[in-house]
Amino acid sequence: MTVAVGQIKQEVISILNLNISPCTIFWGESNRQHVEHNHPATYQKYGTMLESVIRDILDVPDYVGYRNKAIEYIKTMPDKEILKVAVRASKQNIFFVRTIYPIWQNELDSFLANKTLVKTR
Repeated sequence: MTVAVGQIKQEVISILNLNISPCTIFWGESNRQHVEHNHPATYQKYGTMLESVIRDILDVPDYVGYRNKAIEYIKTMPDKEILKVAVRASKQNIFFVRTIYPIWQNELDSFLANKTLVKTR
């Protein structure tokens, strides 16, 4: 089942200088399976709350970036875990959450130093 989980907002488009219009971001069964198989600790930690966590990160990210044909949304969670949600366009140009997983503080610092991420708030 595919569900809408957020929007690529004009603010993010402007920050990243993307050549797209605001649009809906979806989360589908194949995306859920990707996280379950490739990031099992994240999948198990958030369980049934995973979709809600994704919605929160997409709605109010701390940082955004664009790398490897993906829009990256990053947020520090209340327990200090730093989560990255990668959003990519399908061949039909529909945007999907590709994955969600934690990153380390040194990775975040490196992305900021290299200007591949921008603080949003």
